[in-house]
Amino acid sequence: MAGQNIHSTKLHGEIPEAGALGFRRYDILGRGCGAVCGADGEAMPEGPKQEDGRMHMNYFVLQVAPREEEKTETHIRKLLPAGLYGQCFHPTRMIRKKFHGKWVEVHERLLPGYVFITTDDAAELYTQLKKVPLLTRLLGMETDSFVRLSEREERWLDRLLGQSAGCASSDKNEVGLSQIDIQEGNVIRIVSGPLKNLEGMIRKINLHRMIAEVEVPFMNGETVIHLGVEMVGKIEDTDD
Repeated sequence: MAGQNIHSTKLHGEIPEAGALGFRRYDILGRGCGAVCGADGEAMPEGPKQEDGRMHMNYFVLQVAPREEEKTETHIRKLLPAGLYGQCFHPTRMIRKKFHGKWVEVHERLLPGYVFITTDDAAELYTQLKKVPLLTRLLGMETDSFVRLSEREERWLDRLLGQSAGCASSDKNEVGLSQIDIQEGNVIRIVSGPLKNLEGMIRKINLHRMIAEVEVPFMNGETVIHLGVEMVGKIEDTDD
């Protein structure tokens, strides 16, 4: 959005509803290839593996009290041995909203109420997590365990965040904007950004609100998340 006055703020509002694709009918280039695939229709590649072929670390997910993600992570870092886990974070997203005629950058929780942690020793991690006072409950507590994400779930999270499980922790676990343009025939193309090569997961794009509605596998089901997009170009129709 070149030339627009962009401000930055940190808000944690409700997830915006993604409506129609705009006033005209648009198609998304590469969308009709399945839930987890790229624009070429091939399966999304797996993340880095160790020499023995296993994933370096596994993702586990904890359910926490609303708006207590950061406090929970702080307690985990203070109370748990540093070598027991790799990353501990809650993913966020950056979108743009229009306030009083100006586009404002807004940073929100991507999956409110969830904290992600990576480890290769789930049993010991579970034992140590009992020390965390802000943990309301571990997912799957009825089986005296907490939930490990499947490889399919790990892959979309890794791809959107631009990092891999078990690698050096990132200070910014945020999904940024994806750049789009509109080609002839009202076809939306993902030019770059987190959604590039993940077109098969996009349900629709709201061009008025600049929000992509994305369906991802999460916790043994399908969850819709909303991610920000920005227009970088448009090819005008030449039909007379």
